[in-house]
Amino acid sequence: MSRIRTLEGLVLHGFNQIALEIDTRVREYDILLQEECDEVVDELESMTQADIQEAQKNAIKRLGGIFEIQKISPKELKSGKKTATHLETYEYLKQGLSFEEIAEIRNLKPTTILAHLEKLLEEKKTINLSPYCPEDEERLNTIHDAFVSLGTLQLGTVHRHLCDVYEEEYSFDEIRMARIFLSEEDKLAIEQLN
Repeated sequence: MSRIRTLEGLVLHGFNQIALEIDTRVREYDILLQEECDEVVDELESMTQADIQEAQKNAIKRLGGIFEIQKISPKELKSGKKTATHLETYEYLKQGLSFEEIAEIRNLKPTTILAHLEKLLEEKKTINLSPYCPEDEERLNTIHDAFVSLGTLQLGTVHRHLCDVYEEEYSFDEIRMARIFLSEEDKLAIEQLN
């Protein structure tokens, strides 16, 4: 029937009565929805314009929206992208959430959050790093020493060195985190070698 262009010449010889019946559960649910809709309409009619605007703002916030004006470049407008993903992570880092919490909220891996942190630091964003400082200071110093002695900021090179020299496993995330906590003095010395 979806391809019929006119009803001319169409004859109905009968129909199945059962096919036109509605399940009683669907009818009951429809009545419930209509009643709830009427209640919402009554509630909206009793609200002032200010109350409606406040309710709208609360709904937008609850759904993750923002009210601050943000400049969007023409490039972002063309792509439909509002905010760079690392800047979304920045908002959570400013709240002091852990990498795992941010990753769960954003449905990303903690490794991605760590990469975002590095990018934000490269962009000179202000971030309180103290909640993220590795607890094992000895391992942190060992990794720092590897960066400095090798004269590189390359994760792979430092990882191979640590695995060759020490009998412990060092993860790339752990090495990346240690790189974040290198002193500016050490970073400058390493960069001058390259």
